[in-house]
Amino acid sequence: MHVAVHVIAVLGFVFAAAGPGFSQVVGTPPRVEVPVTTPVEIPNAGGITSAPQAPAQGVADAQDPEKDLWTFAAELSFTDQSGNKTLRLLTGGLKFSHQEKQNFELNGALQSRYGQSDGEVVARNYFATLNFSPYTVSRLTPSFSMKAERDPFKRLDIRFVGSAGAKLTPYRAEKGAGEMSLLLMSSYEFQNLKIQPLDSSDEFTHVPRWTMEMRGNQKLNQSVTAHVQSSYEPSWGELANYLLRSETGMKVLLTERLALSVEYHFNRTNQPPEGVAPEDRLFKTGIIIDF
Repeated sequence: MHVAVHVIAVLGFVFAAAGPGFSQVVGTPPRVEVPVTTPVEIPNAGGITSAPQAPAQGVADAQDPEKDLWTFAAELSFTDQSGNKTLRLLTGGLKFSHQEKQNFELNGALQSRYGQSDGEVVARNYFATLNFSPYTVSRLTPSFSMKAERDPFKRLDIRFVGSAGAKLTPYRAEKGAGEMSLLLMSSYEFQNLKIQPLDSSDEFTHVPRWTMEMRGNQKLNQSVTAHVQSSYEPSWGELANYLLRSETGMKVLLTERLALSVEYHFNRTNQPPEGVAPEDRLFKTGIIIDF
């Protein structure tokens, strides 16, 4: 799977490079519609005069290109990680977002990291998220999200968390320059662990949780955007059994499509399986291609 994610990231670079300029070089030049005016006879006292008629509505609409409904971003970065293992590795990712936010908000991400040390695989992690919120013009809206993670080095075959609840947006800047949201949701977690000999851990667990989450982003200037996303997910019956995940980062535009990314991730599973460290830290810098 990590290979597929990196292939998607590489294809993102290729399609980003083959932008409008490329199509103008190797393709046929775009056809330009010239408005045609039709003389209209207007009677007056001195005779008949002609006046130009306004361009047809279809011609006017053709001059305004439609806005893309979706945006995609491919990310490739170098990572220095400390946690269960200390290593250097490459990470890849793909993010998407629906741009027509007047009616609903839909976005997601797929991330993968893979590393080797002395020919041995020492890191393999996959993480995916999907978020949906209708009626985004309101301050208080319903919210739904899904998360999935796989990490053999955490003995985690699969962890799936589905959440539903409410999202409060106390801050929303004009023209999309910034936003902060607070979420309170009820979640269901399914976990499948890799069981080792003489291990007392349960292979399958089903845990209801509360999810308290904060999401925010702020455009500092025309080129720099900061973002943060943190979640705290305690179990209904035991608050000490919680998941903590935090992601803080900054995006710096280099060109219209190319950007520099700096991010710091902190994850904690307060009751991990036997032999697994509870905390996992990740610092990565890389480049992002928007297409």
